[in-house]
Amino acid sequence: MMPFHERDRYFSHTEVTVDVPDGVFFYPCCGDDIAFPLRLFWKHVETFHFADIAPIRLPAIPLETKHLSPRGEVMRVQQPRPGDLAEVAELRESLNMSAFYDALIDASYTPPIRPRISRMHVPEIGLISVEIRPHKTTWFFKDERAITLYKYHSDAYAAFQQIDPIAVFFLSR
Repeated sequence: MMPFHERDRYFSHTEVTVDVPDGVFFYPCCGDDIAFPLRLFWKHVETFHFADIAPIRLPAIPLETKHLSPRGEVMRVQQPRPGDLAEVAELRESLNMSAFYDALIDASYTPPIRPRISRMHVPEIGLISVEIRPHKTTWFFKDERAITLYKYHSDAYAAFQQIDPIAVFFLSR
Protein backbone atom coordinates (compact mmCIF):
# COMPACT_ATOMS: atom_id res chain seq x y z
CA MET A 1 0.00 0.00 0.00
CA MET A 2 1.21 3.49 -0.84
CA PRO A 3 2.37 5.56 2.21
CA PHE A 4 0.48 8.82 2.87
CA HIS A 5 3.26 11.15 1.75
CA GLU A 6 3.68 9.27 -1.56
CA ARG A 7 -0.10 9.10 -2.11
CA ASP A 8 -0.46 12.81 -1.41
CA ARG A 9 2.31 13.68 -3.88
CA TYR A 10 0.90 11.28 -6.51
CA PHE A 11 -2.64 12.68 -6.26
CA SER A 12 -1.68 16.31 -5.55
CA HIS A 13 -3.25 17.59 -8.77
CA THR A 14 -6.29 15.31 -8.73
CA GLU A 15 -9.74 16.85 -8.68
CA VAL A 16 -12.98 15.07 -7.86
CA THR A 17 -14.75 14.72 -11.20
CA VAL A 18 -17.85 12.79 -10.14
CA ASP A 19 -21.11 14.30 -8.94
CA VAL A 20 -21.26 14.10 -5.17
CA PRO A 21 -24.82 13.62 -3.88
CA ASP A 22 -26.25 15.74 -1.08
CA GLY A 23 -25.09 14.60 2.31
CA VAL A 24 -22.04 14.65 4.52
CA PHE A 25 -18.47 13.39 4.34
CA PHE A 26 -17.45 10.73 6.88
CA TYR A 27 -13.88 9.48 7.48
CA PRO A 28 -13.55 6.87 10.27
CA CYS A 29 -10.17 6.01 11.81
CA CYS A 30 -8.70 9.11 10.15
CA GLY A 31 -5.74 9.82 12.45
CA ASP A 32 -4.07 13.02 11.22
CA ASP A 33 -4.91 12.31 7.56
CA ILE A 34 -7.26 15.29 7.22
CA ALA A 35 -5.69 17.65 4.66
CA PHE A 36 -5.80 15.28 1.68
CA PRO A 37 -9.54 14.46 1.78
CA LEU A 38 -10.32 18.12 2.53
CA ARG A 39 -8.39 19.15 -0.58
CA LEU A 40 -10.36 16.64 -2.65
CA PHE A 41 -13.85 17.42 -1.36
CA TRP A 42 -13.98 20.99 0.07
CA LYS A 43 -15.74 22.29 -3.05
CA HIS A 44 -18.30 19.45 -3.09
CA VAL A 45 -19.36 18.82 0.52
CA GLU A 46 -20.37 21.32 3.21
CA THR A 47 -20.16 19.08 6.30
CA PHE A 48 -17.22 16.85 7.19
CA HIS A 49 -17.12 14.29 10.02
CA PHE A 50 -13.76 12.86 11.15
CA ALA A 51 -13.64 10.11 13.79
CA ASP A 52 -10.78 8.41 15.60
CA ILE A 53 -10.07 7.12 19.09
CA ALA A 54 -6.84 9.14 19.01
CA PRO A 55 -7.02 12.96 19.17
CA ILE A 56 -7.56 14.53 15.73
CA ARG A 57 -5.68 17.65 14.64
CA LEU A 58 -7.11 19.69 11.80
CA PRO A 59 -4.73 21.25 9.27
CA ALA A 60 -3.36 24.63 10.29
CA ILE A 61 -4.94 27.73 8.82
CA PRO A 62 -3.29 31.16 8.43
CA LEU A 63 -6.15 33.02 10.16
CA GLU A 64 -7.20 33.89 13.67
CA THR A 65 -9.88 31.52 14.96
CA LYS A 66 -12.84 32.78 17.00
CA HIS A 67 -13.68 30.45 19.91
CA LEU A 68 -17.45 30.63 20.40
CA SER A 69 -19.64 29.80 23.37
CA PRO A 70 -22.56 27.40 22.83
CA ARG A 71 -24.71 30.53 22.34
CA GLY A 72 -22.44 31.78 19.54
CA GLU A 73 -20.72 34.54 21.54
CA VAL A 74 -17.00 35.10 20.93
CA MET A 75 -15.11 33.95 24.05
CA ARG A 76 -11.57 34.43 22.74
CA VAL A 77 -9.60 34.75 19.52
CA GLN A 78 -6.63 32.48 18.81
CA GLN A 79 -3.89 33.80 16.55
CA PRO A 80 -2.02 31.43 14.21
CA ARG A 81 1.31 30.26 15.63
CA PRO A 82 4.58 30.41 13.62
CA GLY A 83 4.50 26.61 13.30
CA ASP A 84 0.99 26.82 11.84
CA LEU A 85 2.18 29.22 9.15
CA ALA A 86 5.04 26.85 8.26
CA GLU A 87 2.55 23.97 8.04
CA VAL A 88 0.28 26.05 5.77
CA ALA A 89 3.24 26.75 3.45
CA GLU A 90 4.05 23.02 3.35
CA LEU A 91 0.42 22.02 2.62
CA ARG A 92 0.17 24.64 -0.13
CA GLU A 93 3.20 23.09 -1.79
CA SER A 94 2.90 19.35 -1.10
CA LEU A 95 -0.87 18.98 -1.52
CA ASN A 96 -1.50 21.80 -3.98
CA MET A 97 -3.95 23.44 -1.51
CA SER A 98 -3.41 27.00 -2.76
CA ALA A 99 -6.99 27.36 -4.01
CA PHE A 100 -8.30 26.24 -0.61
CA TYR A 101 -6.12 28.64 1.39
CA ASP A 102 -6.61 31.56 -1.02
CA ALA A 103 -10.39 31.27 -0.67
CA LEU A 104 -10.37 30.98 3.15
CA ILE A 105 -11.36 34.19 4.97
CA ASP A 106 -12.62 33.34 8.49
CA ALA A 107 -12.80 30.54 11.05
CA SER A 108 -14.69 29.67 14.22
CA TYR A 109 -14.56 26.84 16.75
CA THR A 110 -17.38 25.71 19.05
CA PRO A 111 -16.64 23.23 21.86
CA PRO A 112 -19.05 20.35 22.44
CA ILE A 113 -22.24 21.46 24.17
CA ARG A 114 -23.35 18.18 25.70
CA PRO A 115 -22.55 14.59 24.97
CA ARG A 116 -24.67 12.39 22.77
CA ILE A 117 -24.99 8.79 23.86
CA SER A 118 -24.63 6.02 21.31
CA ARG A 119 -25.67 2.50 22.29
CA MET A 120 -24.29 -0.51 20.49
CA HIS A 121 -24.30 -4.24 20.95
CA VAL A 122 -20.87 -5.85 21.25
CA PRO A 123 -20.78 -9.67 20.87
CA GLU A 124 -19.95 -11.51 24.11
CA ILE A 125 -20.25 -8.26 26.09
CA GLY A 126 -23.75 -6.99 25.40
CA LEU A 127 -25.15 -3.50 25.12
CA ILE A 128 -22.67 -0.69 25.78
CA SER A 129 -23.11 3.08 25.79
CA VAL A 130 -20.52 5.36 24.26
CA GLU A 131 -20.43 9.09 24.91
CA ILE A 132 -20.06 11.17 21.74
CA ARG A 133 -18.77 14.79 22.02
CA PRO A 134 -18.08 16.22 18.57
CA HIS A 135 -15.99 19.40 18.31
CA LYS A 136 -17.26 21.78 15.62
CA THR A 137 -15.09 24.03 13.47
CA THR A 138 -16.43 26.21 10.67
CA TRP A 139 -14.32 27.68 7.88
CA PHE A 140 -15.71 30.53 5.77
CA PHE A 141 -14.71 31.27 2.17
CA LYS A 142 -14.71 34.32 -0.12
CA ASP A 143 -17.56 32.92 -2.25
CA GLU A 144 -19.81 33.01 0.87
CA ARG A 145 -19.63 29.24 1.27
CA ALA A 146 -18.77 27.63 4.57
CA ILE A 147 -17.70 24.14 5.49
CA THR A 148 -18.28 22.66 8.92
CA LEU A 149 -15.94 20.06 10.34
CA TYR A 150 -16.84 17.77 13.24
CA LYS A 151 -14.11 15.90 15.11
CA TYR A 152 -15.19 12.84 17.10
CA HIS A 153 -12.61 11.64 19.61
CA SER A 154 -14.42 8.34 20.06
CA ASP A 155 -15.19 5.00 18.49
CA ALA A 156 -15.79 5.50 14.75
CA TYR A 157 -18.80 3.16 14.70
CA ALA A 158 -20.48 5.14 17.48
CA ALA A 159 -19.90 8.36 15.50
CA PHE A 160 -21.16 6.67 12.33
CA GLN A 161 -24.49 5.93 14.03
CA GLN A 162 -24.98 9.68 14.66
CA ILE A 163 -24.50 10.80 11.04
CA ASP A 164 -27.09 10.82 8.27
CA PRO A 165 -27.15 10.96 5.25
CA ILE A 166 -23.59 10.12 4.17
CA ALA A 167 -22.63 11.19 0.65
CA VAL A 168 -18.91 10.32 0.89
CA PHE A 169 -17.51 7.51 3.03
CA PHE A 170 -13.74 7.97 2.83
CA LEU A 171 -11.32 5.27 3.93
CA SER A 172 -7.58 5.24 3.43
CA ARG A 173 -4.80 3.01 4.72
